[in-house]
Formats: sequence, C-alpha cells, structure tokens
Amino acid sequence: PYLHFLNIVLRKWNKYRHLKGVFCSSVSVAAVPRSYACPVPEARMKKMQMIIANRLTDGRVVFMDDAGDWVNEIADGLLLVSRQDADEQLSAAQQAVEENRVVDPYLIDVSADAGRRRPVLVRERIRAFGPSVGLVPQSRGVI
Repeated sequence: PYLHFLNIVLRKWNKYRHLKGVFCSSVSVAAVPRSYACPVPEARMKKMQMIIANRLTDGRVVFMDDAGDWVNEIADGLLLVSRQDADEQLSAAQQAVEENRVVDPYLIDVSADAGRRRPVLVRERIRAFGPSVGLVPQSRGVI
C-alpha cells in the first residue's frame, strides 16, 4: 500500500513539476529524496542553511552563530548560502565536537517566511521550536 501511494504521488508530482520552472528527469520510487524536491543545479540554488547540533552539557538543540559559538535560538544562528561557507563552518563545528562542546552537528535547510527563520523539514522544526502538540499533564496511575 505504501509503494502504491508513492507511485500516485510521483505521477502527480511529475505531472505538475513544470509549474515550478524546474526540469527533472523521470524519478524512480527508490530515488525520491527526503524533501521530494527536484535536484537543482548549484547555480540556481538560493537555499539557506544553518548548522544544528546538541550541546553536551544539557542536550539542548543549538545553532552555530557567526562567531563559532552555539546559541539556543534559530534567529541568532548563522545563515549559510554557499557550499564553500557551509563546508568551512561545518569543519569548525567538527572542532567543537572534538572539544566536547556539542555532538552531531549537521546542515539543515532553512527558509525565511515573513522574516522569520524556519527549518524546511518538519523534523528540524520540531527540534528548533519544540513539540508540535501541547504537553499533557500526567494523570494519576498512568506511566
């Protein structure tokens, strides 16, 4: 059932992909990227990225800023627009791993909606902004 669903999605996606002005060759189910986006040549890429990690002292999600420090808020993090800058900052983040300040730094795609930075993938939004549902107090007898 899941593969059937993916085939339907791909057929619809292939039908309307020209509306975004991006040409893609035919895509197989096994080659569908996580974001379901067409591969775009680097010259046309205008995406922004940030480096996200977890601080070792408390496990909190942190973002790398322009000074190489780690900040709690996504708005204070450094936006990266070129692959060269991203590679340089990622190597600096690996230095912070060796210094035992953070763990697992990696790049995330970020969009700027109405001036507010927002991760593209839902998983990263949850990491940046917290749970997507309110916390429910535990009732007695429930673990």
